Amino acid sequence: MWNEIHHHPSPSPAWEGWVGEVYGKALIPVYSKPDTKSAQLPEYPNLALGNMFEVVGENGNFWQIKIANKYVGWIEKQYCLRKTLEKEGTVTTDLHMRQNAGAFYKSLMILPRGAKV
Repeated sequence: MWNEIHHHPSPSPAWEGWVGEVYGKALIPVYSKPDTKSAQLPEYPNLALGNMFEVVGENGNFWQIKIANKYVGWIEKQYCLRKTLEKEGTVTTDLHMRQNAGAFYKSLMILPRGAKV
């Protein structure tokens, strides 16, 4: 299929680090081209209110998006919000790094409160 992600170039650096979220309508169509008259993606024809996606490009009133790290399509940007991804944060309480998920697993190390991650 032409729209699987391995058939497209990597996102340009200008688009790295942010995602979008559907907010303006219950469902918005995902198009194969930046044109409302183009076909919808057969694998992922719509996004629902609250769905998030990676933005990889822009053309006029459309964002080119990547869905589920697999499909690339186009949506009308008027129905979406831009969300910036946090690239770092601060630990707010001592944080145990464990062998596995769950408090009963052995603690491998502790990130102290105030540590940057």
